[in-house]
Amino acid sequence: MEKIEQGLVLVGHPKGVTCLASSPDGRLVASGGEDATLRVWQVADGSLLHTLLGHEGQITSVAFSPDGQTLASTGWDKAVRLWNVAEGQLRQQLPLKRLFVMNWGRSVAFSPDGLRLASVSDDRRIRLWNAADGSLVSSWKAHRGYIYGVAYSPDSQNLATASFDQMVMVWRLADGSLLRMLQGHTDQVNAVAFSPNGQLLASAGTDKVVRLWHVAEGSLLHTLRGHTAAVRGLAWHAQGQLLVSAGEDQTVRLWRTTDGHLLHTLQEHTDLVTGVAWGPNGETFVSGGKDGTLRFWHGSGLARASSL
Repeated sequence: MEKIEQGLVLVGHPKGVTCLASSPDGRLVASGGEDATLRVWQVADGSLLHTLLGHEGQITSVAFSPDGQTLASTGWDKAVRLWNVAEGQLRQQLPLKRLFVMNWGRSVAFSPDGLRLASVSDDRRIRLWNAADGSLVSSWKAHRGYIYGVAYSPDSQNLATASFDQMVMVWRLADGSLLRMLQGHTDQVNAVAFSPNGQLLASAGTDKVVRLWHVAEGSLLHTLRGHTAAVRGLAWHAQGQLLVSAGEDQTVRLWRTTDGHLLHTLQEHTDLVTGVAWGPNGETFVSGGKDGTLRFWHGSGLARASSL
């Protein structure tokens, strides 16, 4: 595979980037920080489009709606917020019930059909919201420990969750039933991500590994080893043959998912890396970290290599 080069480097969060997301059209990147701000950047020139204020603590997750018009975020202030991207204004605040003192919001994800928003938090519950009006559709207790990650399947029918209890679970949303309980991680699981065709699920753990699961069979396909500290973020290439991971070892790693082979280790961050996301062209991805930077990575052969 061809060399991957670092491109644009954006600096804005003085206390570090905690999460990030790329807009569906690839024109924008949103980042959340320890400074309780959301920042929306224009990828073309790296300019700052909006600084969104309202959170009262660290932001832990951010996600664009499928049409790119809405941004969802959550964090330590026990709320989910919906933002109008074009106007840079708060649209709605969705409170997380304070079942105990530290009910921090941990992760949010829009369904690919745009109808629902899922959120997970320290009260161990999954909440499904109506994406249009912010009403709560359903809620259920899903894990024995804090839930750190959530992801929709590409058909919007299933939901995967990652937890402090070391479990990865897959839920059927039609009735809220548990489809799969995936066991293998030996420490908390921080993130989950479905492959573009929905057949595989990637999970990232504090046990320093990424695991690839076959969803229908509930079996472990590959264990990706290379990180020397906790893995915090995951993102699939649109073709499903490549996966990028973010680690507390200050590295971004690119993997071939067909055989679990490590293709590249990128080491430009100077502190732990908290998130990664692909651009729609398949030749660019972005990483964010505790060093306060967003770093864009380019490889002209990535799109081609992903289809081999």
